Amino acid sequence: MKHWIIILLTLMACQVGWAQSSAESLVNEYASKKHATFVNVPSSLVATVLRPIAKGDSVAADLARHVDKAQVLVLDECSRSVRRHCDDDVLALTQRGYRQYARVTTQGNNLLVLTWPDTATATELVLSITGGDNCTVVVLNGAFDDKFFDELKSVISL
Repeated sequence: MKHWIIILLTLMACQVGWAQSSAESLVNEYASKKHATFVNVPSSLVATVLRPIAKGDSVAADLARHVDKAQVLVLDECSRSVRRHCDDDVLALTQRGYRQYARVTTQGNNLLVLTWPDTATATELVLSITGGDNCTVVVLNGAFDDKFFDELKSVISL
């Protein structure tokens, strides 16, 4: 009996380790492309990275409180077709249950903000910044509340 319990616990641990959201899978897929830059900031480092920025910036302070993990993918140096495919794949996340929170165009750059599962109970934010030669995707995991989204609205001028 102990043998079966150990096997079951091992399988559950493996499944949790393999569980990734659609956005995380997308970022991991493009991280291996030629000239792509990928940074994965685990929860233990998020507060450390954001703390110096947060001193004078209320948005950064709010991020430090809400974000558990961050992944940043920069495809600026990749080919145009890779950037275009990535942008299409980010837009396709809406067909997988992600909700569009905001879409803003300023100075030739496009910002798309997606939430999972919705703004009321968001546990994941996907920010896509495109335009010209820019292509950056940021995936933030954490617990985001209404106060966070009010602060975000003021920053992106919705």
